[in-house]
Amino acid sequence: MRNEKLIGLRQAAGLTQAQAAAQVQIDTRTYRRYELGEIALGDVAGRRLLQMAELFGVTVDYLLTAF
Repeated sequence: MRNEKLIGLRQAAGLTQAQAAAQVQIDTRTYRRYELGEIALGDVAGRRLLQMAELFGVTVDYLLTAF
């Protein structure tokens, strides 16, 4: 199931998947898998979650909760 929250945050920030991936220092394919729901954000290392939260100006809790 696609992670619409993550997709929306990235789009609102005006970033491509590649740009978002570079900001959190991961491979673009890995970031794409987060958005596609192939990797659950709950399975992501704490440091990466914190980087994503900071990038999008939200809390880690916000990233981990469903809409």
